[in-house]
Amino acid sequence: MHSDSMNLYWGDAHTNLRPFHEDIFQDAFDAARDLLDFWLIAYYPFVWEDFGGYNQESTRQRPVFLEQWQKLCSMTAKKNEPGRFVCYPGYEWHGDRRIWGDHNVFYPVDKAPLDDAETLTELYEHLRKLDGIAIPHHTAYQTKERGADWSLFDEQLSPFAEIYSGHGCSEGYGSPLSLDRNLAMGPMVQAGSAHAGLQRGHHFGFIGSGDIHAGYPMEWNKGLMACYAPELTRVSLWDAFHARRVYAVTGDRIELDVSLNGLAMGQRGTARLPYVIKTRVEGSDCLSHIQLLRNNVVIKSDFVSFDAGRTLPALAAYKLRCFFGWGPYLEKHPHVTERNWDIELSVENGSLKAVERLWMLYGQKILSQSPAGCRFRLTSSPATNSARQYDNQFPGMVFTIEGGPGTMVRLTINGKAHAFTIGEARSYPAVFAEWDAAETYMSSQYGITAQKLTDADYDISSIWHSSYKTHVGPAVHAAEFSAEITWEDTPADDGESWYYVRAIQANGQAAWSSPIWVTQA
Repeated sequence: MHSDSMNLYWGDAHTNLRPFHEDIFQDAFDAARDLLDFWLIAYYPFVWEDFGGYNQESTRQRPVFLEQWQKLCSMTAKKNEPGRFVCYPGYEWHGDRRIWGDHNVFYPVDKAPLDDAETLTELYEHLRKLDGIAIPHHTAYQTKERGADWSLFDEQLSPFAEIYSGHGCSEGYGSPLSLDRNLAMGPMVQAGSAHAGLQRGHHFGFIGSGDIHAGYPMEWNKGLMACYAPELTRVSLWDAFHARRVYAVTGDRIELDVSLNGLAMGQRGTARLPYVIKTRVEGSDCLSHIQLLRNNVVIKSDFVSFDAGRTLPALAAYKLRCFFGWGPYLEKHPHVTERNWDIELSVENGSLKAVERLWMLYGQKILSQSPAGCRFRLTSSPATNSARQYDNQFPGMVFTIEGGPGTMVRLTINGKAHAFTIGEARSYPAVFAEWDAAETYMSSQYGITAQKLTDADYDISSIWHSSYKTHVGPAVHAAEFSAEITWEDTPADDGESWYYVRAIQANGQAAWSSPIWVTQA
C-alpha cells in the first residue's frame, strides 16, 4: 500500500484566482502555504462584459491576462519551498470549453505559456511539448455544454479528473452525492460522468478540488486532493500525479489507502484470483459505510455505527468536531456583517494530538497549540437561512484528543467557558448558544426582549433564531472513525476490471480512491 512507504500530502488544484483578485494574490499564497502542502493555481483568465444588461463571460486572450499570468508565474517561483510548500502555475483553459469541456492546465515549471489554443486537440499538442497536464472538471454536465466529451481523451495528459468540487459530484449515477450546486450549468448527465469515462476504457485517477471563485485556497466542503509521494518536491509530486497516486475528498481530510494483490491505488497490472482488496481508512468523524466498486458497481460494503453506549477504555483517541456561526440571518437582518470569535480549548487529564481546520474564508488563525490545548481566532459570515449549514461560511475545527471518559475539555468562546468530559460528549451533538447576547442585540436593534414578547403573547423563538451558536460533538471513538478491511473478489470476466473504494462518513463527507485496473494473470 502507498501508505506503507510514502507520505500523504494535501493540496488544492482548483483555486480560481480571477483578474479582479490581483490585490489578494499575496494573501492567497500565504493562506495556501498555511493550509496546504501543495497548491496548483488555477488562474481564471475570463472577464464579464455587459451585453444589453446581461453579463456574459469572455473567451480567448486579453492583455491583462498575460500580465497577471507572468506575475503569478513569478510568484510560484518565489513561493515554492521544497519540503514545506510546493506550488505550480496553472490556469483554466479559455478555448472552446463549451464543446470540449472545462480543463485546468498545469505546468511543472514556472516559465510556461498562457495557452490560447482554441480546441482540445490543439491544447494537447502544445502540452506534449511542455510536460503540461490538462485536468477535466465538473465532467458530468451536458456534453458540448461544458461537460466532458470522453471521445477525445489522452490519459497521459490527463492522469486524473476532478470528480468533486464546489459544483458537486461528477462520479456518476448511483453516487450518494450529486452535481447540484450550479443550477444554470446543470443538471447532471451520465455521458460526461467519471463512470462513463471509465466505461470507455480510459484510465484516470480521482481528485477533489475547490472550483471556487473567492480567491481563498481550500474552502472546506468544496473538494480537496490527496497525493502519496516520497517527498514534498515538485518532481516527486509531478511523478505521483502521472502515476495516479491521488484521491478525492469532499472536505474532511479522510486518510484512505487501497491495494489489490499488491497493486496500489492508480496502478494497472495483472493478478491471480482471488483478488484480495485491502483498505485502510481514517476519517475525521464517525464512518458510516465503506464500499468497494468493481466496474462502477458496488459489490462489497462494510458499515460502521456510532455507539454512544460503547464501553470506553481508559485511554483512546477521540475526534471532536466544532462549528462556530449561525446568529442573525440576512433575510431578516440585512445589516449584519461578519462575526469574530476568540476561542480557547484546553484539555485536562488528556492531550490534544492534532487539529484539523474546516475553514472557508479569510480571517482564521490558530494562535497557539500544544498538548494542553489551543487558542484560535475565527471569522464567520452572516447566516443565510435559505442555505444549508455547510453552504454557510461557518468555520469549524476537528480536535483529536487522547484521553478517557473523564478527560475534561474546556471550550471558552468569547470569554464564556463551557466544560464537559469526553464521556459526556459521547451523548452530543450539543449546542452552546449565546442567548443573552442575542437578547441584548434584539433589544438594542428592535426593542424586543423575551419579557416583552411573552407579555404580548408572542413567540420568543426569534431570540434563539438570532443567537450565535457553537455546535459541538459528539466525541467519536477511534473504532468509529477508522477501519481496516479486507475483501475478496473472484470475477467471472477475465478482461480488465477496475476497482475503487468510496468511504462515506456519518456527516456526509466522503472520499474516493483512484481506481486500480487489473487483468487476470
